[in-house]
Amino acid sequence: MHRLKLPPPRAFLGAFLVIAFGAILTGPTLGRTTLSAAEWKRLDTNCANQKDIEKQIDACTSLLTSGTLTPKNRAIILYNRATAYGTQLKYDLALADIEQSITLDPKKAIYYWKKGDLHFSLREYEKTLSDFDASLRLDPNDIGVRSDRGAVLMRLGRPAEVIPDVTAMIERGGNRVTAGHYNLRAIALIELGRREEAKPDCAKAEAHATLKLESNRSNLIERAFARVCNNNPDGAIADVNEYLAASSSDESAHEARALAYAAKKDHTKALADFSEAIRLGGKGFLLRERGDAYLAANQPEQAIIDYQAQLSLTPTNALATIGLEKARQALSAKLAATAGTPQGSNASATAGSLQAATLGAPPSQAKAELGRRVALVIGNSAYANVAALPNPKNDAAKVADTLRKIGFAEVTLVEDTDFRSLNRALQHFAGQADGADWAVIYYAGHGIEIANTNYLVPVDARLASDRDVTFEAVPLDRVMAASEGAKGMRLVILDACRNNPFLANMTRKTATRAVSRGLSRVEPDGGTLVVYAAKAGEVALDGSGGNSPFVTALTANLQKPGIEIGKLFRLVRDDVMKATDRKQEPFTYGSLPGEDFVFNPG
Repeated sequence: MHRLKLPPPRAFLGAFLVIAFGAILTGPTLGRTTLSAAEWKRLDTNCANQKDIEKQIDACTSLLTSGTLTPKNRAIILYNRATAYGTQLKYDLALADIEQSITLDPKKAIYYWKKGDLHFSLREYEKTLSDFDASLRLDPNDIGVRSDRGAVLMRLGRPAEVIPDVTAMIERGGNRVTAGHYNLRAIALIELGRREEAKPDCAKAEAHATLKLESNRSNLIERAFARVCNNNPDGAIADVNEYLAASSSDESAHEARALAYAAKKDHTKALADFSEAIRLGGKGFLLRERGDAYLAANQPEQAIIDYQAQLSLTPTNALATIGLEKARQALSAKLAATAGTPQGSNASATAGSLQAATLGAPPSQAKAELGRRVALVIGNSAYANVAALPNPKNDAAKVADTLRKIGFAEVTLVEDTDFRSLNRALQHFAGQADGADWAVIYYAGHGIEIANTNYLVPVDARLASDRDVTFEAVPLDRVMAASEGAKGMRLVILDACRNNPFLANMTRKTATRAVSRGLSRVEPDGGTLVVYAAKAGEVALDGSGGNSPFVTALTANLQKPGIEIGKLFRLVRDDVMKATDRKQEPFTYGSLPGEDFVFNPG
């Protein structure tokens, strides 16, 4: 088991900057300003006050634009505004401010920590580690940063390095030590196979979390992890149920409950919670843990996929390597029993199947067989200015889960993306796609075609006029560009041809700019396929059930082994045509080279 979140923000650091900033603003170094001393003091207080975020941002902005500040003074104001932007999840703006702080005052360790904290929120863990290391080079004795670094190292699959970092906090942190710190060190020990050494930390984590329940409900999750370690799975399940009854879903809550169900050998419920934790964005060691659950449930073929995916992310994960070997042996025995052949017979695995590719192959060879396959899956349902769409989030979750099941090691699922977050997701994926063997993008939500240009519509779009589309929506060309770094298959799947409610109220500013329903046909470069849920100019059905007809057909066919991609989408077309009484016809645009591309080897 493992905790995935950083410990709570360290308030003493913010307090330090508030005090320093106040002292500076009352001194003689402010320079010229048109504001009175009283107004400066008011803005100073509001810029450092994190209770009213909008007021904080306005005050910091006023200070930055009202007078001449020394570089160090300006850096402090930018830090405070970056903190406020981070609270609003406006990470681009926050990172821009903190980068300026570092440029203005490169010797201040806390600025690098804040930058790392923002990167952690974006799940950019390598960048986070680099930022925390930069902070520690300036202040090696900051045990808070060392503890935060330990949480990142756990995400990166480096548990041996976690222990000294977290131990520094436990031994020297005093009243700043939390149940999460004890859990984190216990988990690192367990990941290293040192379960007996972890037991004292598990006991301390449970006691600490129980003591702090009234002040912070998240200690229910901390106590749940500790209770699993302390052989009390029923208590852990009760804690998670109590937490979820009054709080929104949390990946760590589902992970803790999954581990508790696994301890009770309730494999169905454990797998459901692991999958939900992964759907919510959980990474870390979740794939390996779900692999363990699949193996315990006598589903070694699924366990192999999860273990390989884990090793693709963290190649040195010893427990995943051990699990993979056990899963191969279990699959060999299962196939032998099914076929009626003796164990150890080569007849248990057919040439070209997943079993043949993985049973006797070391992890590096198995990964080479499948290649490095990455995917970005986007589901936009909660539109702010038109009626919400019922199915895209469900569709995206199902597609993401299916891709993971068939061996995609890196699947990023994002939901209800606004303009900024949609662009950021594409930018991040472009980096993932560089050098990959496959790069797949799936989008469900609203799309629009204007003047023969196709756009994906973020959830915050207003599209009051045809001219607004250029500024509020994302062109399909940008989406395809995000996959162009892949050296093999590049695939964009658009379930975005729905009846578009923006068109009815859209003002036409340009008479020559045609606005059409559906999407227009595309001609992608060689080696790229673009698949529409409905062919150009037609509208796809959202479906009356939990998923659209297109996604129902797509995910069913993706799981069929050995089907070449051209035939696969022909099968999807046939299934959708049948399900919709021929009202909807998926269509594929583009061409591929002569080699076969198979989604699911077997």
